[in-house]
Amino acid sequence: MFEARFQSFDADETPRPQIAERVAAHPDEAAALLPLLSIALRSLRAPERRAALAALVRAVDRQPALAAAVAESVPELRILDDAAAARASQGAG
Repeated sequence: MFEARFQSFDADETPRPQIAERVAAHPDEAAALLPLLSIALRSLRAPERRAALAALVRAVDRQPALAAAVAESVPELRILDDAAAARASQGAG
């Protein structure tokens, strides 16, 4: 159902930011909405992937508790918190 709805939008009209805002505002709906963003994240089209990634990160930034739901919905994606990002950048240098 969600995939059909997602594909019904033209690529330029896909409401990724609105989905991310809805997920952040209503974390209880994350399980139903995150699959839409994960489909876009796996798109062959780079602009669609970038927009989906930005939307997911924005949602987790607004509601850090969503990180677990995002990890479950998109297991190949790792979103680091500030402390983990700082450790990673120190280790890379």
